[in-house]
Amino acid sequence: MKKLPKSFLNTVNADVTSLSKKIKSKNLLPPDYNCKTYYRDLTEHDYFDALVVIRHYVKTASDIYFGEVVGAKNTDLFMMTPSVSSPMGPGSDSEAVPIKFGKLDTFLVD
Repeated sequence: MKKLPKSFLNTVNADVTSLSKKIKSKNLLPPDYNCKTYYRDLTEHDYFDALVVIRHYVKTASDIYFGEVVGAKNTDLFMMTPSVSSPMGPGSDSEAVPIKFGKLDTFLVD
């Protein structure tokens, strides 16, 4: 069985070591929600920085494993909804795009 490339694993190890030090030096918890500052917290708080690093490696490792090791092809999955009034939830300004998916009449959300 093929394995993940050593260069990728070395990069992951270096980032995990760096992230571990950051986590140990701080009590890395999400900031208290404040609707007036949340947009700024997303870009400035160490908690969200850690989530970005973790998400990056989960996606990258998955892409490498399934693409190179398993030989699977990557494809995008689209969100579909039976609703046209508010496809992404209350207050959404997105518009559904009607499509036929096999025998199903549905909508893609933007």
